[in-house]
Parts: sequence; C-alpha cells; structure tokens
Amino acid sequence: MHDATPAPARYAGIDTHKDTNMLALLDEAGRLVATKEFPTGKAGYEQLSNFIADRSVKIGVEGACSYGKGIARHLSNLGYEVFEMSRPKRQQRRRGKSDESDAIAAAKNLRAEEGIPMKSMTKDVEDLHFLLVARKAAVKNSTAYSNRMDGMLVCADDAIRERFSKSNGIMRARAICSCRLEGGMIEALKSCARALIFFQEQADELEARMLPLVLRACPALIGAKGVGTVVAATLIVTAGSNPSRMKSEAAFSMWCGTSPIPASSGKTDRHRLNRGGDRSANQAIH
Repeated sequence: MHDATPAPARYAGIDTHKDTNMLALLDEAGRLVATKEFPTGKAGYEQLSNFIADRSVKIGVEGACSYGKGIARHLSNLGYEVFEMSRPKRQQRRRGKSDESDAIAAAKNLRAEEGIPMKSMTKDVEDLHFLLVARKAAVKNSTAYSNRMDGMLVCADDAIRERFSKSNGIMRARAICSCRLEGGMIEALKSCARALIFFQEQADELEARMLPLVLRACPALIGAKGVGTVVAATLIVTAGSNPSRMKSEAAFSMWCGTSPIPASSGKTDRHRLNRGGDRSANQAIH
C-alpha cells in the first residue's frame, strides 16, 4: 500500500515582511512539505515555531537583520539553528516572485549550504549597533546643513562672506549664531547654523555613550593605534558576539571587503579590489 504521508521537514525558509512571515518547509530530498503565512509579533512567532515543532529543522531567514530580526531571535532562543539568507538568486527570480516562492528559495539555498550562521548579538553589541545608526544619521544631517551654509555664503555679500570664511564647521556655525547682523540671508544662515550645532552635539553625545560599551565588549581594541570609539564600535558590531563567523584573518578580511579577489585569465595573473563585504567595516578599516 502506498504511504501518502509526507517526509518530515529538515529545512525551513522564511520570507520576512513588516506584518507577515511566510514559511516554507522542505524534506531531506528538497521536496516541499508545506507553506504557511504567519503574522509578526509574539503570538505569530509562537504560531510559526509551533508549526515547525521539530528542533532539528535548520531555518534560513531572509532579512534576518531587518524585518526578520524578531523571528530569528525567537527561534534562536528556542534552540533552532538559524541562518541568515541572501535574497533569491537572479535565476530563481526569473521564474516568478511571490512570498511563497521566496520562502521556498530560502529553504533550497539553505539546503545547498549557502546560509550564514546567525549573528547573535549581546545586549552591549546590539546597543552599539543602534547608537551607530543614530550617530550616522546625526552626522549626515550636520554635514548637509554645513554644505547649505557653504552654498549660501558663496552667494552672500562680500562683507558677510569674508567675515565667516576664516572658519568652518561648528566654529563657523557658532560665530554665525552670535553675530548681530540682520537680513534674510543672515536669518537663513542662523537657521542652518543652529541645526548644524544641534546635530553635531547629538553625534558627540551618542559617541560618548558608545565608549563604555566598547570598553566592556573589547577593551584591547580601543587601545590600538588609530582606533577611536566609532571605529572600534563599527568593528565590534561587524563581528557581533559570535566569533565562529570570523574563523581566521582571511575570513575577517573577506567579511570586511579588504581581501583581494583573484581576476586571473590565461597568462594574466592579477587581483582586483573586493567591493563586497560589510562596507561600514571596510570604511572603518580604511
């Protein structure tokens, strides 16, 4: 008699979104066992994990560091082996795209051993990550307002331009705020100057909050030549709290995009610049 009972699931793929998570289960041979959509949030995470049930199932989560962070953390805490998955390959996308097909592709890619072990962050490292994100936004805004002041001063009267051209950055912003000149140009400059000072002070405050976290996470790093708080925090967040992701110096250089890539052909023996990897870590090292 033919047994129609499907084989047990061995691989799971999850396509994550803001409000839903699509789950696909595959057996050992890569055959589809089931697909099901679950809501996000604690109740939805519990429904999804109860649906999988078997702790031996390997799970690949697409967007594990964004929309999938909650479900990835939930499954890791339950003891599942969770992997970060990249978006489906171009060949897979050509066959059509849907939440279900993306989840199936994540499971198939995991079965092909293309997943990356989930980066498990400690509380300090996760706090560093969010502080870096906020500081980056503050620096970007302060730079934007500085550039606006530069543009306005180019078109300003000679007296105004000469008065404020001897300084730059926050020093010039403070000089503009304290001047007693009047007029629309001055008011516009003062508005940009106040915004620049606000965002620069915000960036400095966030950097000060990072220092004790960096010292707790990796005190030796902050003492290295040329390594300040922001560079150290960036490298710590890149490594996370899972040293198995950085198995060697070569693995670290590949992860940061600092390793040369072979580009030889025929009698030509050469290497090219690696434009992959974590670009924030690459910038910190540079």
